[in-house]
Amino acid sequence: MPEAVDTDFWKTPALTAAVRQQYEAKKPAVAAVRRKLATPVSWHRLRSRLAPAAKPAETIRQWLRRAAGATTAEEIGCTRETLRAATLHMHEIRKRFTVVDLAWMAGILPEAADDIIDQWLS
Repeated sequence: MPEAVDTDFWKTPALTAAVRQQYEAKKPAVAAVRRKLATPVSWHRLRSRLAPAAKPAETIRQWLRRAAGATTAEEIGCTRETLRAATLHMHEIRKRFTVVDLAWMAGILPEAADDIIDQWLS
């Protein structure tokens, strides 16, 4: 995970400060998760517990369609470039640990950002 927020992405000093505050508040939780997942056995145990909750992209799309929700970036007026930037920075705005933080810790992000966008949001 990046050590600090991307000040160029957030642009304004006030927004950058607010995001930085959230990101800094999350760091103890990130450290705790790192300690808990320090062994392959721990990662395997976590994957086993999370796997039943994971849903395929098509299932999520069907649920969103039934709820009249957007299922593509275009439907919300978002360019691929903006969506990619949001994908790479969304972990910065929450002070609690999320699955996106886990993706950074596991090395999935940033490398798989384009694949994730292609699979889930195109």
